[in-house]
Amino acid sequence: MSGHPQTISIEDEKVQVVLLSPNTTSMLQPLDQGTIRCVKASYTRQVFEMFRAAIDADPNLKAMNCCISFSIADAISSIKATTDEARNGQCMLEEFVD
Repeated sequence: MSGHPQTISIEDEKVQVVLLSPNTTSMLQPLDQGTIRCVKASYTRQVFEMFRAAIDADPNLKAMNCCISFSIADAISSIKATTDEARNGQCMLEEFVD
């Protein structure tokens, strides 16, 4: 028995739901690892660039203060920059080019 419902009702005709065959998740998850690694690396780089810019602007600023002052808005800004990179294929290109 799979965890999928027998039927799915979607109101939006632009959305198409395709269910995976039972027991395929363990075979497909390793395919996500490269993408997840790219996104994590890009996000981390975005955050450290933000910290570096703040420290460059104020040399007396301590790294711990950057971490403490890092806000939800900063996180959202970094996530947006990360997704923009992913949409442009930058992250995935880096993954396959050595």
